[in-house]
Amino acid sequence: MHIRRFRTQDNQKVKRFINSMLKKEFPGLASVYSGNDLKDIKRHYSGKRERFFVAIDNDKIIGTGGIKEDDKVENKALLRRIFIHPNYRRKGYGLKILDKAVEFCKAQGYSTIIFRSTSKMSAANNLVRKKGFVEREHLYFPLNKKEQVEIIKFVLNLMKPKLMERKR
Repeated sequence: MHIRRFRTQDNQKVKRFINSMLKKEFPGLASVYSGNDLKDIKRHYSGKRERFFVAIDNDKIIGTGGIKEDDKVENKALLRRIFIHPNYRRKGYGLKILDKAVEFCKAQGYSTIIFRSTSKMSAANNLVRKKGFVEREHLYFPLNKKEQVEIIKFVLNLMKPKLMERKR
C-alpha cells in the first residue's frame, strides 16, 4: 500500500469509492455531507495549502483524505474525506493517511486542523482521537422532521505550547 497525491484521472474512482462508502455505511447522511467537492476534486483541493491523498493497494483505491484551507487569518486547515475501505481497516492504513495529512499541514505552517464528523462515524472518530484530536463542539443537524444527527468538531493543535519560564 502506498499513499500519493490525487491525480485528475482518479476523480471518477475516488467519487465512486466515497459515495459507495457513504451509501453502504451511512445511509441518510447525504444531506449532511455535500458532494460538491467530489465533482471536481482537483479544483476543490487545488490551493497552495490544500491537498487530496489517495491510498492505493494493487492499483485499487482503498482510502482517501483531504486538506482544505479553512481559515487564513487563524491559520486553520480542515481535514476532510477520511475514508478507508472496510477490508483495510484496523491495519494501520487510516493512521498512515492521517499521518500524511498532518505532516502536510505542518509543512504548510498550519496551527490547527479541524475535523467534523458525525456520531455515527465511530471508526473515523476513534482514528482522529488516536492522533490527538480533541472533541471541542457538538451540534445537531436535522435530517428530517423526526431525526437529527450529531455533528462533532474535533481539533488538533499543531503549535507547540510555549514552555513557561521557571522563576528562581
